Amino acid sequence: MKRKVFKRRALLQKKILAWHRNLGLSCSILLVIILITGIPLNHVEYFGLDRKFIKNNFIQTWYGMEPTSEGVSYKVGDKWLTYLDGSLYLNGSELDTPSISFIGAIFFNDSIIVASKYSLMIYTLDGTLVENIFDIGTPNPIVRIGRSEDNRVVIQKENSDKLATADFFKWSNYDLRVTSNKPGQLPNEIREEFLNSVRGKGLPWSRLLLDLHSGRFFGNWGPYIFDIVAISLLVLVFTGFYNWYKTRR
Repeated sequence: MKRKVFKRRALLQKKILAWHRNLGLSCSILLVIILITGIPLNHVEYFGLDRKFIKNNFIQTWYGMEPTSEGVSYKVGDKWLTYLDGSLYLNGSELDTPSISFIGAIFFNDSIIVASKYSLMIYTLDGTLVENIFDIGTPNPIVRIGRSEDNRVVIQKENSDKLATADFFKWSNYDLRVTSNKPGQLPNEIREEFLNSVRGKGLPWSRLLLDLHSGRFFGNWGPYIFDIVAISLLVLVFTGFYNWYKTRR
């Protein structure tokens, strides 16, 4: 009878030891992540982790910091104007832009003319907004902007009326050919400047470490997985103590 009890206890201890070993191996990678991220998180201010930023394509894409599209770009003089998600960028630098429904842009008399549905905005070549003009002939929305053969700004309204001006004060009907500024492809260097401007400073190191530590980095299921790891740690403590106690006996 005693032998049977002894064998059962020995078998139970062997099973618990096996569970302890397998559980430890299964959680080891995540435990390493928790330990490695936990140490710097205790010293965020000392290391300045909330003031240091990551500019990594994979990380920024993972966090949704990449633009949803590359927007639409126009060559204006020797620079490029890009419109994306309600904002204007000149050679990658964001401009002071009112809320607009963007139509197009042209280069005119050393200025950049941006057309929205109901206004024209005049920018200098360094990106300074000089004027926002709303009084443009008829109240119908603008659908197109271009230049006339005699170098005037021409806008086409929704009702197909074309109006031309040389000074933005006087507008006259225009029936001749209009040359529009067609969208183009940003040069690689300017495209990188534009993407960096859209992304901003990047992701703080403190945010990345905290998300790794809590499991949020791995998506919606990440925190639950790390909860399981935390519970597993408790199990490892109890099974480890049990094995130690039985070995001592």
